[in-house]
Amino acid sequence: MLSRENRIGSNKEYFRLAFDGVRKGTSRLRVYIGHMNSSTDLPVKVGFVVSKKVGNSPVRHRVSRQLRHICRSLIDDSLFFSNEVVVIVAYSQAAHQKSHVLEKDIRNALEKIRTHQEKKAHSLMCQPSEEEKR
Repeated sequence: MLSRENRIGSNKEYFRLAFDGVRKGTSRLRVYIGHMNSSTDLPVKVGFVVSKKVGNSPVRHRVSRQLRHICRSLIDDSLFFSNEVVVIVAYSQAAHQKSHVLEKDIRNALEKIRTHQEKKAHSLMCQPSEEEKR
């Protein structure tokens, strides 16, 4: 189970990530990552979206439990940074997958996101400032 401090508490955070977050995924799931605006280090917050397209109630809850367990271990492994908000959206192909397959998908998506963030940070650092342009 995820601790209370690591759970997303409001719909606003879900919707903000849908428009402002970085997203990468596979055919089984998609990972959105955004940042909370805070001057202090806040713990990572994680949320899940498992729609009816994934399956009936027992299947959705099983997928949710698998994702919670995976994210708890990823938080323990420090794969998320403080002040991050993470939302994982499960697709119908996630319904009958083993936990290790879903974990591999999440780790792959995280790796893609980190690579994207590094490229973006590098390109921002390499851009000439307004003074240098003159």
